[in-house]
Amino acid sequence: MKPGKRGLFFRYTVLLSIFIIIAGCGSGHGGHSGATSTSAQNTTISGVAAAGWPLSGTVTIKDSKGATNSTTIGVSGQYTINVSRMTPPFVLMADGMVAGVSMQIYSGATQADIGGSINITPFTDLIISNIAGEISSDYYSGGNFSGLTADNLNAQDVRLEAVLQPILSAAGVSSSFDLLRTFFETNNTGIDAVIDILTIAPVNGSTNSATITNVTTQQTVDVNFVTQTYTNTFSSTTTTAQSIADIGSIINFFNTLSELFATSLPSATNSTLLSLFDSATFLNNDQNLSAFLNALTSNSANIGLTLNSLSIVALDPVAGTADVNFTTNKVGTTQTMYFILVNGSWLASGNHSGTIAPPAPL
Repeated sequence: MKPGKRGLFFRYTVLLSIFIIIAGCGSGHGGHSGATSTSAQNTTISGVAAAGWPLSGTVTIKDSKGATNSTTIGVSGQYTINVSRMTPPFVLMADGMVAGVSMQIYSGATQADIGGSINITPFTDLIISNIAGEISSDYYSGGNFSGLTADNLNAQDVRLEAVLQPILSAAGVSSSFDLLRTFFETNNTGIDAVIDILTIAPVNGSTNSATITNVTTQQTVDVNFVTQTYTNTFSSTTTTAQSIADIGSIINFFNTLSELFATSLPSATNSTLLSLFDSATFLNNDQNLSAFLNALTSNSANIGLTLNSLSIVALDPVAGTADVNFTTNKVGTTQTMYFILVNGSWLASGNHSGTIAPPAPL
């Protein structure tokens, strides 16, 4: 499949297994949570690095004196990093891949957060940019973190939550959830689902402002980092709540496909396989559904197929259309799949490409 269009600043990555999160939970602004009664409690910071789906890469922490330390991000997005011999406050950078796209997102922590949980997400990136008055990457590079206080972190956390509240409510996120410190699972529900349906991109190429877009309603909120202001608000709609459920259904397409190819190649006429696709609209690299499935089920490289990452480019539950980018363990480059809603079920419709390409594993 050809590479599809992609959002400029963030989205989702997760394996098709059930993820087991091994760290604790925390909530509440200004507080922190994390490890229990070990000596590591006072020397580490743990959390989740995700942009809807976990980043595949590393977390690097930088202290107020420029010292750094790095660690690898786990498959579920979890990380734990040692901050002994480091001087707070800290800026954390998650550097990796999501849905085949390279990205860097940032977060921050103070002395009070040592031994606790600090998330690194597109939302925490906005919090840092607002504190800095500039894009977070420039702030990290500059190294002057004097404005990174607990009060400033908490204030920007609360302001962003107020802007996102209608969407948070639609996703069933508790009012006590702390964007910065509450541990969460990368399972495309709750706050993870909110990240799924929001994109963040620079405003007209500006480095000190951004636009948050709800890809399911096209509502936008502009953020000015210099003035620390948000323009416009999101509204709570049934469309947003439905879209979160729809994303789960689309992910289930890949789950079911993975199960079919887990240990062997299914038949091209397998009823479960056929039920995942819409034959009437299907077009993939000039192949109709029959040709596509014959190629897919005759290529032994597809045995063991799993989804590595997924990002929602557009989803309209009213029109019943969706456009997603994804990567698999067989092909690391970004691919596109369109979905349509047929009798209440989301069915794959191919990449709608007219460019002839040889059959290849997903």
